[in-house]
Amino acid sequence: HKEGEAYLEYRSDLDDAPVFRASNRVAVKARKKALWMWKIEALCVYNAAGAVVCSEDNHYRIKHVVTNKYLIQNENRLEMTDDYLAAGTQFNFRQFAKDAKDEYIHSLGLVYIRTLRGYS
Repeated sequence: HKEGEAYLEYRSDLDDAPVFRASNRVAVKARKKALWMWKIEALCVYNAAGAVVCSEDNHYRIKHVVTNKYLIQNENRLEMTDDYLAAGTQFNFRQFAKDAKDEYIHSLGLVYIRTLRGYS
């Protein structure tokens, strides 16, 4: 979360769970190796190149770029998995601000990440 100067980081050599870490600004050269880089993948092939939107109808997977593992929620714990079809790897987004007028996620916008089971 950029505003809190912390990022969701995953290190497979330390734990199976991603963690939030405080972070200083990262130099451009070091960004390619950063462990906090994630890719949002649309579940629907037709939405693959589209904008990420806040909607209960649009579902996404969140992939860790460095390890190619997927974020998964097992009950109240975030973990990682190689199985992108596993239950708990599908998420949707909801605007944090109640008065948000746009369904699209802007670069400085705040959103909830929710599993399809309703956990946030």
